[in-house]
Amino acid sequence: MTVFAATGDGAREVGTGYSAVRRYARRKLQNDFVRRVRGNVCAMARLAQLVSSHELSLLFFGALVALVIVTSILGRPKRLAGLVEFPAPLGAKLIAWALMALWMLLLVAALGVGMYWLAAVFAIGPAYTIWRWPATISIDEWQVSRFAWCHPRVTIRWNEVESISASRDTFELKGRSGAVIRISIYQVGADELMREIVRQTGIAVPSLR
Repeated sequence: MTVFAATGDGAREVGTGYSAVRRYARRKLQNDFVRRVRGNVCAMARLAQLVSSHELSLLFFGALVALVIVTSILGRPKRLAGLVEFPAPLGAKLIAWALMALWMLLLVAALGVGMYWLAAVFAIGPAYTIWRWPATISIDEWQVSRFAWCHPRVTIRWNEVESISASRDTFELKGRSGAVIRISIYQVGADELMREIVRQTGIAVPSLR
């Protein structure tokens, strides 16, 4: 192959054009590389965000369960004059209040944008939370009672307790009048409470299924 070399002004023009092409090609390669790197980084960020959101959800749920169990163990019954109260764990109360706040925020947001059908759906949340509100169990020498926020007090005298059943994480006392008192195994002082119920009623407490 024969190569002809340019001289003078022609050589300078050829050199300048060649340098410009090289600079353009180099910038294009750099831009392509940067776009590929940014695309990979964005994909990794989205993946990390998705994974971290699931991990945070699991960690948050685990933390709530641990909070209920720990506060159930560390809590102590309230001993008053002739009366002993076994409250719900502090963790359960905090969860209930947090759920109420969350449902109310969603309800107000839906009303603010005029989505009344969605607000009606969100209104079910506070009602369900109140229905499942953590209860306090109290006992004395004559009776056992259960009361919770926005719930009527339910009372059964010891001599009227007809049966005690167990299902999953709850004990259920039934009275002859049809009254029912449900006691969670996570109730503060649950072991002491069940021993006292057995002593007062003479009915053996079944094991949980």
